[in-house]
Amino acid sequence: MSNARPVSRESIDQIDAQIVELLDQRARLALDLGQAKTESGEGAFVPVRENAVLAKVTQGHRGPFPTGSLRAVFGEIISACRQLQTQERTIILGERYGWVHDAALAQFGSSTVFTAVEGGDEVIEAVKKDPQALAFLHLGAGNPDINLLLEALLAGKLQIIAETTYLPRFSLVSAQAIELPEVTDLFTTREILTTLRHWVLSLSFPVRINICRSVEEIIENLVENLPNAGLLPQGVAKTLGHHLIQGNLEPHANVPRRCVTVSGKADREIAKGMKTSILCTLRQEPGALHRLLGVAASYQCNLLGIQMFPFTGKAWDDLFLLDFACPGETKNRDAMLAELAAACLLFQWVGTYPVMK
Repeated sequence: MSNARPVSRESIDQIDAQIVELLDQRARLALDLGQAKTESGEGAFVPVRENAVLAKVTQGHRGPFPTGSLRAVFGEIISACRQLQTQERTIILGERYGWVHDAALAQFGSSTVFTAVEGGDEVIEAVKKDPQALAFLHLGAGNPDINLLLEALLAGKLQIIAETTYLPRFSLVSAQAIELPEVTDLFTTREILTTLRHWVLSLSFPVRINICRSVEEIIENLVENLPNAGLLPQGVAKTLGHHLIQGNLEPHANVPRRCVTVSGKADREIAKGMKTSILCTLRQEPGALHRLLGVAASYQCNLLGIQMFPFTGKAWDDLFLLDFACPGETKNRDAMLAELAAACLLFQWVGTYPVMK
């Protein structure tokens, strides 16, 4: 048995060296492709292609390496190669290291450089200056700037180019290697504390709760030589290099959050499994919504979701966001959109895009 170990380790070392060489080969090809993208005016982020790469890798996998880990590894390979092609930053609408940042990390990978902004107007202005710029945001009623962003989508200033569903998970981390019962001070924000209240109440030892104004402030309090711990979004925590005390902490009622990537320039091409979304206001007539859905049904296009957003001080009372399973051909999609527009008071196609896996 003792003779078998060096042989096995030597084989692993050889495989590791091969992996590094293959990664460098892939990076060089990505740089060449990036040059071609720049010359053609195409952005570095091509969500349909990234989805296809991950699907092909996992579908063809039959070995003992865990499928989830394989996806994570290739997600980071894609992230690193994408970042080689561009020096642009991706905008996130939300606090630095907060849950929107965490969701963006899950989609784009840790090699992506993010810039956190506080207002929807900053997103709109950035995309206005550079239509290729990317911004990542929460598309839901919990976003304080949702109406401003919806108006920008309605005006055609923003286009949805990708979507991801985010389930919040958190980690308890420290700057030093300590065990859970050794923690004397727990740093958190009020939002995270509310989210993980059931976990905090389950602690069986005394701990001082310190409320911070931001996740950044939590991180600032994680100093060495003190038994302090902080609750951070799980993906963010992995990038910071702190000692993990306990991970995979889920809210008691973990509700999926819809996040989208927006840009000023959308690809009108269609691929299998994509989603088409529209924003509209309905005519003040009985059965207006039913007729609208009938148009989509006539194209054998399934309704995937509908959200209503109330407005005040506008020419409309409610704005509807409708999501459909995209028709298989571009001409059918465009014909359906034309009929939907005719049935609405105000209408805007806001994107045909993949849901990132």
